Amino acid sequence: RCGSAASPALLAAAPHGGGVRPALVAASASMTLQVGGAQPQHPTRVAVASGAKDAWRLAFEAFFGQASAARLRSGDSKEADQMFKQVWEYVQRHSLHTRGGGIVAFDETLAQLFGPVTSPGAGGCGLQDLQPFTAKLAARYHDQRT
Repeated sequence: RCGSAASPALLAAAPHGGGVRPALVAASASMTLQVGGAQPQHPTRVAVASGAKDAWRLAFEAFFGQASAARLRSGDSKEADQMFKQVWEYVQRHSLHTRGGGIVAFDETLAQLFGPVTSPGAGGCGLQDLQPFTAKLAARYHDQRT
């Protein structure tokens, strides 16, 4: 079932690529996110504003970058496709997908990013659901920022 919590065995089987694993922390603290896409491939510190919506918005902007966020705010209809490519590159780079099983395991970054559009506590989703979930993220960000 997509959006349901992944089994501990599935999560343990998904290696994290040896990169820096992001740390999630409470609101009004700070967090480290692995930045994908055209951004540098090193962690970026982001100050987290109070409230889950602000924390999610900042995590979204850190992951996808300010340029992507600006294109979404301006109504660029192709930006969701670019965002999916960025998510897929991140999934591949961190070996978060199972071969033949069609499952994407969420690491801490993806769990926070996709949290608003998946079931609470979801540990992953089906590969076929990754693009629709990414489109929902784009729509949610656009709706919050307009």
